Amino acid sequence: MLFCKNKDLLPTPLILKGGKLRCYFVGDPQSSFYETAHFNKIIQFVGEKGRIMGFHLKQTNQNLIFVQDEVRSLKQVMRTLEVLLGVVEKQDIPN
Repeated sequence: MLFCKNKDLLPTPLILKGGKLRCYFVGDPQSSFYETAHFNKIIQFVGEKGRIMGFHLKQTNQNLIFVQDEVRSLKQVMRTLEVLLGVVEKQDIPN
């Protein structure tokens, strides 16, 4: 299990198991996090680029989960986190 240093910007915890990266968003659906620009940017990014980049969102009874399939290394995890952090910190969605 990996934990992100800045909980305000990216979903945590992060779990890499069986070639699948799972990033868990805040468990409380009433959390103010879901009203932030950061969250909206992630949702917009996954909606626009997710299929191309192998990302999708999964809703469970308890959590919203950012999922990336076919993750083969921690280097790939770090690249995914860099992309997400870039999306959250910047105004534009990367091409």
